[in-house]
Amino acid sequence: MTEPRGLNFERTPVHRDEGSGDWHTVQYYVQVDWGRNGLGEIARRHGLKRIHYADLETLSVLGIYAQRKVHVYGEG
Repeated sequence: MTEPRGLNFERTPVHRDEGSGDWHTVQYYVQVDWGRNGLGEIARRHGLKRIHYADLETLSVLGIYAQRKVHVYGEG
């Protein structure tokens, strides 16, 4: 499933420059998360100087394991 991280796209330009970061979750009695998902960190790592919008992509397996990937779009 992919969902937008913002809702106001009235004046949002469309860019092909993209960076992404992901994190993983295992949950069975306790929840353990690991990975990198900060929007600013992802933008810096991929040379984006301005963020216009971001999407969150989620893959879940039986509610025990989930991988989430944040896609950041902007200009470099």
